[in-house]
Amino acid sequence: MQLAVSWLPPACFAVVAAVLLVWFMTSAQAGAPHLFDFHTFWVAGRDYAHGRDPYPAKIAGPISRADWFVYPAPVAALIAPLGLLPYSVAWVVFGVVLIAAVLGSLWLVGVRDWRCYALVFCALPVLKAANLGTMTPLLMLGAAAVWRLRDRTAAAALAAGATIVLKLFLWPLLPWLWFTGRRRTAVWAAAGAVGVSLLAWVPLGLHSLGRFPTLLHQLTITEAFAGYGVAGIAAALGASHATAGLLPTLVAPVVLVVTAVAAIRLPQRQSLALTIACAVAASPIVWEHYFALSYLCVGLLSQSFSLAWLLPLAYWALPNQQAWGSLWRCALALGLLFVCALSRRDAPSRGWAPELRLAHPVRRDEGDPLAP
Repeated sequence: MQLAVSWLPPACFAVVAAVLLVWFMTSAQAGAPHLFDFHTFWVAGRDYAHGRDPYPAKIAGPISRADWFVYPAPVAALIAPLGLLPYSVAWVVFGVVLIAAVLGSLWLVGVRDWRCYALVFCALPVLKAANLGTMTPLLMLGAAAVWRLRDRTAAAALAAGATIVLKLFLWPLLPWLWFTGRRRTAVWAAAGAVGVSLLAWVPLGLHSLGRFPTLLHQLTITEAFAGYGVAGIAAALGASHATAGLLPTLVAPVVLVVTAVAAIRLPQRQSLALTIACAVAASPIVWEHYFALSYLCVGLLSQSFSLAWLLPLAYWALPNQQAWGSLWRCALALGLLFVCALSRRDAPSRGWAPELRLAHPVRRDEGDPLAP
């Protein structure tokens, strides 16, 4: 009887989270397909599978209805198998993958408390990431895998390279690896990302690769001002679209310095959380679902339930995917992200988490008592 009662609270959390998640995944805007962002990936994957160039000729049109595919070619190659399926099947498969990616990311950083797993699906950025069919849950999984595999050169390089290919704004993972003493891993990850990208572009031709940087530039100028990052703050302060789009490039050296100092002086969990926060803030385009990564930061610092796990729930105060030049929205979103990344490291508590018995002692990084 006592065992049943002890599992009742997490079961209730799980039921509420499941209901919310199902509602978000099955709801779609009028005239738009389910998992709107994934539909863009699916079309690109279908084009790639049939040897067609998936990239638009030009970035133009309203942001709210944009369906441009401006990801590296390996992303189209990755989605190609789903592109061969009917969309009614493909979006369900991808939705399940996204849910599993969120759960897997928390598991990889050492979270075992079921309250944490339930809360993560109550946060607006996570729900939107799943509802829109974005790559953000896969980024959570990739960054968590970098942490988990950090001392295995080949595996960590594969995880870091794949994560950066999915979304280029997570490039600070490379200097984090470098400045934490994993230089071979950083070099192999960078070389692997470049090599895989070039290989995936071969079927599309060099002309497609040659105009990819131009498309990225056009996308940044078109969308950066509406996001929640440093470009959005610049736009809120009166900067032009071109200036706002240029700012993330200008602050890249600052991100590099912060990553280096954090990697050298802070415990590794703390430094990785801060690196992820800086990467999001300095991304040329920052949509609301990017802040799902705040839960990865919390998970790195607190593997069991604490007040820090409630912080990302405050993103419900920002119900819009874009900031549209609102200074208070940008400040609140980024402020919450950095509070999550700098939150106090709580000592693990059992809570409702099941007891784990280890057959072998676990290696801990020096100066990092929470490392798995």
